[in-house]
Amino acid sequence: MPKSKKPCRHNGDIFPLREEKSLRKDPIVGWVVDVYCGKCNMTGMTQVDTSHKKIEWDGELDLTSNSDLVLRYGPFKEIGRAREKKLVDEGKWQHILTIKGCDSDESEDGYVMHAHVGHGLVNVETIFESTVPMPEGLEILDFWYDDYLRAP
Repeated sequence: MPKSKKPCRHNGDIFPLREEKSLRKDPIVGWVVDVYCGKCNMTGMTQVDTSHKKIEWDGELDLTSNSDLVLRYGPFKEIGRAREKKLVDEGKWQHILTIKGCDSDESEDGYVMHAHVGHGLVNVETIFESTVPMPEGLEILDFWYDDYLRAP
């Protein structure tokens, strides 16, 4: 990649450097994405803006990993029942992602987890709060934790 003292000025041609691995937490700046310019190939990083309220997306939600879930509705943070109750009382239940687990004869290890938006009463493994409200009917039937959802 070319080294230059001049910053890249190509507005709108910036792409993630290593796809989903480009999202990381910088100890000083916070959540950032390593990027490169599609025209001059200069690399850099840009801070992730988590202050947005609504994002429009073109495609379907890819549930093969949690990276798409986090990019659309995150970052997520793990919460307890007290925070969950407060969100429900404030009418912000679409910020709650409930992870449940149960026994399954169809799973190799005899156990399966699933996630859904909103409050859950029984078999709850953990609860996460999203930054952006999630769709009412969002449900992940075969859910697995990964580094994306656990951060921060």
